[in-house]
Amino acid sequence: PTGSWQLGAVPVGGWPTTAPISPWLLWAGGALALIAGWLSYRAVYMNLENKRLLLAILPSAIADRMKRGEMTIADGYAETTVIFADIVGFTGLSGEMSSAKLVNLLNDIFCEFDFLAETAGVEKIKTIGDAYMAAAGVPAPPSHTPEPIADMPAHMHPVDERINHRQ
Repeated sequence: PTGSWQLGAVPVGGWPTTAPISPWLLWAGGALALIAGWLSYRAVYMNLENKRLLLAILPSAIADRMKRGEMTIADGYAETTVIFADIVGFTGLSGEMSSAKLVNLLNDIFCEFDFLAETAGVEKIKTIGDAYMAAAGVPAPPSHTPEPIADMPAHMHPVDERINHRQ
């Protein structure tokens, strides 16, 4: 039969000299593939960024529950010990320092408090301005004695003294 394929090897009359698809369609397909790849990359990046932000402000157990879709998370703990630390004289100090220096000072103090909390097995709850809150027995069920968190103020005081000597 004339004009047909013979045994699927070579078309009668040889291979076509022009592409059966226009160059514009090839360009558009390539552009779409690039866009799809970029969108896929952005989705993965945003997911990692969201996870990083969640973990920066929430305990990992709570962040995981939120990612699984739990909307209301309100757990009760019968045996919890909470510590609240406030920097005495902070309001007066804030009027004497530049904003950048004040933020750096708080960051130095709270980073050391975070280290103390982690070392003691205590969960940092939050910082608000110059206040620091941590708790033992949350979010994991309590299997602690109050000693680790009760010892924290004794370890926090030298941090304050070291920071004051650097000023």
